Amino acid sequence: MTYHIRAIENATCAVPGSVAFVGGDRNEVYGYSLFIWLIEGGERPMLVDTGIKDCAEMNRHAGRVLAEPMVQSPGQDTESALRAHDVRPADIGCVFLTHFHYDHMSNLDLFPNATVVAARRGFEQVFPEPPEWMDRARLVDDEEVFPGIHAFWVGGHTDSSMAVAVRTAGGVAVIAGDVVSLYANLERDIPVGVADDLDECRRAMAKIRDAGDLVLPSHDPEVLRRHPGGVIG
Repeated sequence: MTYHIRAIENATCAVPGSVAFVGGDRNEVYGYSLFIWLIEGGERPMLVDTGIKDCAEMNRHAGRVLAEPMVQSPGQDTESALRAHDVRPADIGCVFLTHFHYDHMSNLDLFPNATVVAARRGFEQVFPEPPEWMDRARLVDDEEVFPGIHAFWVGGHTDSSMAVAVRTAGGVAVIAGDVVSLYANLERDIPVGVADDLDECRRAMAKIRDAGDLVLPSHDPEVLRRHPGGVIG
């Protein structure tokens, strides 16, 4: 079974080189896109990450690591962006969370009908009390969640970071999460500058490389240039 992936831009910002790369130049600036990843071709549409709910909230709490504040243009909010592709939040059957940072999961409440797939490792540290969506959570280590869709723990950026490999007509595409924020992280073989464990991050990068035919970084605007219209597969 094969799927189509659509990279949908949810917001933009810029970060210093020291955030984009370990040991990076803080005076260099890199544009970042925030993406949600719509997967179609199965019984119901699926989503990897939910996007950001409130850029002002993110700017208040993470502004110190940004070179330019996070901005969400009209129509980029998660619900509007999905509806532009004829998908309602209620249609989403499964949400994969690459990790539990605000810009990746703060819209989870939009998807009450979705199974929530997340990494088992590190879950209890983030959620010492079960979240309200625990009754529809599916915690994984390394498994094929649906035919042709494989979710696996990678760690590195956070202890609970996960990647999702999706079989498409063009090969297996790996949605990397923040372990690979830019193509240049892989191309230069330099981990992202914000990581809980750099050695683990390096191992995670190798694991992601080996898991598929192409890698989709979490925050690289280049995704939309390499894949016109954001369509993969």
